[in-house]
Amino acid sequence: MTADFFDPARHGFLRLGVCTPRVRLADPAINGAASEALLRQAEAAGVSVLLFPELGLSAYAIDDLFQQETLLIAVDAEIARLVALSKDLKLMFAVGAPLRHRGLLYN
Repeated sequence: MTADFFDPARHGFLRLGVCTPRVRLADPAINGAASEALLRQAEAAGVSVLLFPELGLSAYAIDDLFQQETLLIAVDAEIARLVALSKDLKLMFAVGAPLRHRGLLYN
């Protein structure tokens, strides 16, 4: 048997991963770095799709923290950084973050 026999894609499957990064409350840069480390680890393991928990970039807190502009700007910047690094990755992923859309804030 060759090594590619063990590649799930060869048989029409994909490897799905879920992860839980260690997060720091209201620190998207630290949380994004933890997410990046897990992305690289998953890619090395042959994962095709990696899912992160909701609000993984901001971490959970009381509701009013998510209304702070400083936090939301930092989350947006971290999402942009992860999008940029994804161009060099061979996997798809979804991170959780508070997002603004049409004047509303979503989890």
